[in-house]
Parts: sequence; structure tokens; C-alpha cells
Amino acid sequence: MLNALLVTKYPESLHVIKTNVTYPAVDQLLAKFRDVHYYPHAEKLYFVGDRSKVETTLTQAGFSSEYEGETKINPLSDIEIVRPIFYKAIRFFLLNKGFVWKPKIKNEVFITNPPIYQGTQLIHKLENFSKEEMFIHEGFRFYLEPIVGNLFLSLLPRVTPLLPIKGPKIPRDLVVVCRRPCEKRQECKLPKKKVEIITAETFYSDSGFCPYANYYVKLIAEKTITVPFWTLHFEAFSSTIRERGFYVNFKKIAQKRNLDKRNILNVFSDILSGNQKEIAIPVGDTERGIALNSEYFKAEVEKESFYD
Repeated sequence: MLNALLVTKYPESLHVIKTNVTYPAVDQLLAKFRDVHYYPHAEKLYFVGDRSKVETTLTQAGFSSEYEGETKINPLSDIEIVRPIFYKAIRFFLLNKGFVWKPKIKNEVFITNPPIYQGTQLIHKLENFSKEEMFIHEGFRFYLEPIVGNLFLSLLPRVTPLLPIKGPKIPRDLVVVCRRPCEKRQECKLPKKKVEIITAETFYSDSGFCPYANYYVKLIAEKTITVPFWTLHFEAFSSTIRERGFYVNFKKIAQKRNLDKRNILNVFSDILSGNQKEIAIPVGDTERGIALNSEYFKAEVEKESFYD
């Protein structure tokens, strides 16, 4: 039994360019484009999106770019190529719906906003004996899978525990999360993913970046990012959760009943669809590249913990 959403629509063809671009290079060149989704395979680049933008970018970077036309796709037989292209589109879509994804587990996301939806708690706040706070974010791991002749997006519930950073020592892996109501949330420059930093510098400023903060930290990573200090968190694993006295209450949230898991997945479906019968995901330059039936759910029978 799968918690699955039926894919009812998908792009019928992909652009194909013969090129010598490497996978690391193509990521550096094209990842900045939200309306281009791509996958390099066997000296060819398969993609959906603006053809001229891709060709120009490759050529200017010194790579060959020979357009071979469009190729029809069957997502069941061409799943090796289709899956990474669709995953890129799905991740960008989830970012815009209040989720954060993990670079090391790119098909796993957790919600950062809203904390409650239709009466269901999506972000739980726990306190230990020292009044230290930990936040448990509901989320899921997703898989695009061909099943019985159809394509499904299956969802496996997961939870992500986050601890706010208190002292001057800042770990390498950070999660930047803001829980404060703000009129500028849609324009906020906070990174929407886990950040792996090299160094960090803290400073005071009245720059106006955030109306609630004047104490910032500059994170030196792939890109230099400046964020309010109080938005910094790290993901807590089992040993830390036990040491700090959160484990008993955390276990109750992580090992919830199947009915509760189903309710949360249905809430996620409502958020992603806007309470409609269809979840429409842009792919490339189309607003409805992938369509999912938001009402097709089967709750997975799972007895083990959803947190590793």
C-alpha cells in the first residue's frame, strides 16, 4: 500500500542538445534558472524550458551545443531521464509552498510555514527541563514511481527536529527558518534549503533586511548569505535529542498513529493543491507541466519510526 498521488499529466516531449558539458558544470550554469529543468545523459542534455537560454548559456561557457530537436517521452520507459527532470520541478514547486528541502536528501522536504493548517499541527514546539525549545517539522520523502502501468508520486511521512543555535559556535550544516509573521514573507531573502557553510561572521546592523532583527550572521558558503541570527537552527539527531531531554515527547510525535499520518498527508495535499482536486506543478516555462490527482491517497501501513 502506498501513500500516492496519481500523475495525470506530464510534458510529452523534451528538448535534446548534444553537448560536452559535464554534470557539475551544467548544474552551475543552469541551476539558477527556475524555468529550466534538465538532465545530462550520454553526452546529451535533455531539458524542458527556454531553448535559446540554454544554448546561449552553454556556448558562452565554452561548451558545444548542437540542437537535435525534441524527443517524445514515455515516463514509464524513460524514467531514468524523466525522474531527475521532474524532481527539479517538484522541488522548486515545494519551495514556493512553504517547504524546505535537504541538499543531501534532495527528495525529502519539511514544512516551515504555516505551523497549523485546518486545525492540524504541522510544526510542534517542545520544551525540556531547562526550558530549551526544539521544533519538530512535519514533512515527507517523495518518490516518482511507475506502478501498474501508471506514474505516481508516492509520499513517505518524515519529521525533522530543529534546535535553535544559542552560542557563538555555529555548526557547518545549518537550517534557516523564520517563524515570525511578516508582511514581507513572500519577498524574504532567507535561503529555502539546508546550508553548508565554510565560515560565519556575526555583526550588528540596522540595514532594514529584516524588520525584527539587528543582529545578523554572514554565512560564507557557495554563496555569501546574510540572515538574522535567531533564524539559525541545526537538525538534531537521536543522540542530541536524548541528551537534552526531548526524546520521550519527540517519540510521540515521530511514531504517530496511521490515522494521524494520513491526516497530515491530506493536509499537505490541500496545501499543494490550494484545496482543489488537482495539484498543478510548473515544468520549464509551462504553468501546468505536471498534474497530480490530489485526492488519490492510500495510507501506508508502517510500524517503524519515520525518523532515522
